[in-house]
Amino acid sequence: MKLPEIFLEIRNRYYDIPWWKIVALRNVVIHQYFGVDLEWEIMTKDLPDLKEKSEKYLRNYKLEEAIKRNLRDFGLENRLPTGYVEFLADLKERIRKARVKTVLSANRELILLYLEIGRMNLERQRKEG
Repeated sequence: MKLPEIFLEIRNRYYDIPWWKIVALRNVVIHQYFGVDLEWEIMTKDLPDLKEKSEKYLRNYKLEEAIKRNLRDFGLENRLPTGYVEFLADLKERIRKARVKTVLSANRELILLYLEIGRMNLERQRKEG
């Protein structure tokens, strides 16, 4: 598959990404290099949002390709229901998010514990002088 074909496939699959804005920004940057004044909203909202979506889609795309490759290797490519690969990719993304949420929650609890230990030490030092 050639690059333009891959881009069309990705663009059609991930329709919620504002592709026309990306192309327009690229054209401005390429043709008006010294006159480019990136807006604050683009830098603070659009780019972080695009980065998050792109990373998610790239993970899912790589996972889907790996699953398809494994299915081809075992001769099972045409035996699974339609949408099964996407279903597996979605499950994996949900598991990844749950893991991140768990780690963040555990870190929060540890930080709160350390703060409490610090407060207890300060209080003890104040009492004992």
